[in-house]
Amino acid sequence: FGGLGIYHAKLTFESSSTEMTGSESAQADLAAWGFGLHGGAGVRFPIAPAVALDLGVRVRRASVSGFRGSQTDGSGETCDVYLVRDKVADPDAGMIEYYGAWPDGGRYAEGSVDLSGFTIYVGISAGF
Repeated sequence: FGGLGIYHAKLTFESSSTEMTGSESAQADLAAWGFGLHGGAGVRFPIAPAVALDLGVRVRRASVSGFRGSQTDGSGETCDVYLVRDKVADPDAGMIEYYGAWPDGGRYAEGSVDLSGFTIYVGISAGF
């Protein structure tokens, strides 16, 4: 089997910090839609007249980008935020994705969440 899927992803970030001058907190909710492909195959082995062993694999290739939402700080102020990633490769940290106001200067690119993966399944089916 195979097909095209529509995926919705929601991210929630919470942060808080305490310093000598006081404490700060913020919460951000971001969401986006994306498209992907999925497929799979399986085999059924009869082990009795009404019982079978099922083996199979399912695969999904999907990436969601274009996350945007709003952040509310501890004082109740809100601002628009986006998921971005740093284009400057840090050999120690790699590509880091975070949320924040979209910065200028070309150092940042649009962030994304990869939902790709696979599942191997084993099951027993019984008929009555």
